[in-house]
Amino acid sequence: MHDPKRQRARIRRALTVAGLISFAAGAMLLPAAASAPGAVAATTAAHASPHGKTASRVKPDSTTVTGPHLYDPATKKNFPDASSVTVSKTTDLVDQLIHVTWQNFTPSVTNGNPWYENEYDDYAVMALECRGTDPASPDDCYESSTHGLAEAAGPAGPPNATYAISTAQGTGELDILVETKLTNSLLNCSDTSACSLVLVPGQGGEPAQGSTPADCSDHDSDVLPGLSGTALAYNTFFDETGGCSWNDRIVVPLKFAPAPTGCPQRDTAFSISGSPMMEAAMQQWLTKLCAGANGMTIAYDSTTGEPTAVQFASEGLANVAFTTRPASADGVSTGSKKFVYAPIAISGASIAYWIDDNTTGQPLTGLKLNQRLMAKLLTTSYNPDIACTSPSDKNCDPGVDHNPFSIFKDKEFKSLNPDIVKNIQFFTSQPYVVPSVPYGLSDLTWTATNWIAQNKDASSFLNGNYDPWGMHVNTYYSGVQYPTDEFAPQDPTAPWADEFLPASPLSQVVTYQALSEDAGSYTQTQQPGGGIVLGKDPPEPVGDRALLALLDQGDAALNNFPVAALANAAGDYVTPTNASMAAAVKNMISDGDGTLQVNLANTDPAAYPLTMVVYAMVPINGLSHAKAEDIARFLRFAAGAGQDPGDLPGQLPSGYLPLTSSLRSQTLKLATEVADQTGDSHSGGGGSHHGGSGSNGTGSNGNSGSNGKPGSPSPATSPSTSPTPTTAPVSLVNATAQPASMTRFALPALLILGALAALGGASALAEAGEGGIAGQAQRLRRKTVAAAAWVRGKIPL
Repeated sequence: MHDPKRQRARIRRALTVAGLISFAAGAMLLPAAASAPGAVAATTAAHASPHGKTASRVKPDSTTVTGPHLYDPATKKNFPDASSVTVSKTTDLVDQLIHVTWQNFTPSVTNGNPWYENEYDDYAVMALECRGTDPASPDDCYESSTHGLAEAAGPAGPPNATYAISTAQGTGELDILVETKLTNSLLNCSDTSACSLVLVPGQGGEPAQGSTPADCSDHDSDVLPGLSGTALAYNTFFDETGGCSWNDRIVVPLKFAPAPTGCPQRDTAFSISGSPMMEAAMQQWLTKLCAGANGMTIAYDSTTGEPTAVQFASEGLANVAFTTRPASADGVSTGSKKFVYAPIAISGASIAYWIDDNTTGQPLTGLKLNQRLMAKLLTTSYNPDIACTSPSDKNCDPGVDHNPFSIFKDKEFKSLNPDIVKNIQFFTSQPYVVPSVPYGLSDLTWTATNWIAQNKDASSFLNGNYDPWGMHVNTYYSGVQYPTDEFAPQDPTAPWADEFLPASPLSQVVTYQALSEDAGSYTQTQQPGGGIVLGKDPPEPVGDRALLALLDQGDAALNNFPVAALANAAGDYVTPTNASMAAAVKNMISDGDGTLQVNLANTDPAAYPLTMVVYAMVPINGLSHAKAEDIARFLRFAAGAGQDPGDLPGQLPSGYLPLTSSLRSQTLKLATEVADQTGDSHSGGGGSHHGGSGSNGTGSNGNSGSNGKPGSPSPATSPSTSPTPTTAPVSLVNATAQPASMTRFALPALLILGALAALGGASALAEAGEGGIAGQAQRLRRKTVAAAAWVRGKIPL
């Protein structure tokens, strides 16, 4: 823990900038970042990494740029070797996370923590995205003058300025979310408007004062008592005092991939709605399809979940719906319209994560999650108040009494991830581990919760039975029914009421993960007129993160997120690689209505359990000849050239498995039926007549799901290595209801507005800063409570 003198200094400094930083108060509106791929050659860096280890994330197509000779405090001269920066991807970029490493930088002087803190760290590093390939001043860059803090409200797009520290050897690394004009109207980066990545190494020096010019060779004032030197990050990353650092900036030109917005203006051929997980592939496909004199413009809405898209298609509000399940599974009647389901892509749901070794600051890999652990996370079944000893205590959450404080204290998690747990110290800045999940109806949600529901251990836990270590489900979730296609937070107690906030659209979940944020709004913010309100949680400092997100593998691969290995029916833990998704497709079963679903009872040890086939649900009656021909053309492209892997327009990006030959043939056959509009000759419409099965597929299953909807394949009986529970089921008497916070009531409206803003091309982001008095007070409060509980022996370390 920090000593009191330093803590008082931090608070004093934070107070001086409180008036400069505007904090968000409530849930955020993030733009629907156009997550089209352009870069990642492998699924994630984590796939081949042993547990608890770190892995290099520098790609073969990386770019290295040589910089100046930087200052060496040990010799008080410049280093004899020039600095250098290596960037994982600099061409064919879209909105995506890129990885940056450097060497021969000035070693940072920190407070002992291996992560960036702007009020304690000297000689830190800032990464910016800037207009042009030779930015002349910080004014050409986004968020260039924030005292080393994330902007409270990005004026034109998500705040992407990134900060880090260098090791004693002068090396370091960070990730930065590069933004195109689709998400950042200020930078306007595109294939026709050049931009660059700029690294600013903290150098100190004597800044200009009045008529006295700067003296960047004078380092006497770099590090001063009282945390006030010119090398302090707080002073370095500020126009008035950071001139010497800016002079030593290293500029890396960036080249962006073409986007559909650059295509010729023409009438829309047809409209598609649904499957946000297709956004990465669709940007590359649409860019290719719209190019040239014979190009075709398609209106694609990626913000709509699959069940809603199916409803839109049945009502004629969209010509085509992207979905992984048929209309009958969503309880949608298509009336007189007849549809077929044409396979266009294979991908899957993923659990992305950032979990850092907060003794070294390096990200950990090799995470394993089973169905019961995910059930615990999605029902917020951990006890957030570590000082709580009894449900009768005033501030206790009665739904989670006597449960572990966090997943890292869960004995089940420890048994699966011993090497991760041993590298995580207890005193973290963000102790509440809550997964970011999509808001609204979603096939991703249904797929993940179906995987949970078909596991006997997870189902037993959700039904109110203790796990083998004595943990029970949050009783506010008593009676929750999985599978479900919509997450509905149910615990009204703080902090869960303010931390578990599903986000819309799916691209917002991706953006949160890319910016090292959760979706919560539990940060206490001091208001200018007095009083405290809750604001958006700030980014978790790299080196001290504990973040999870349910998203799609296309976006995970694009951003090079580590993804968890998940338990399958064989009891093996697999990540979503092409091989593991192919193994799952091989054993998929027909649901009897035209689509294939993963067989969760299949015991192939190589199969990834959250694999999904995306279908184009297309009408085969009622379309005009021209529209039917255009849709058929798209289907033939999707099953043909669109399945060639690559990062160029028209290709299939990483995170998607090319269709099997049988699925391609199925789509080509259905394309002819769409073009001919043969629906009037079929009695069954888009039923199993147009479906198919995997090579080992079975017939349709007769299980019925909740809400009268068709169910999933028979439950998997995956073996459990856990000891047989000996304790009685937890009593599921409803916990005493407490009033929900305003955040709970405001969330649906905010998220709906966010989706509408995304559809309209809006680009707004309100963000709480990393520091400031509120953020620092929150961190101090959490660490103080944690320490007190540890001293009393309440938390086993």
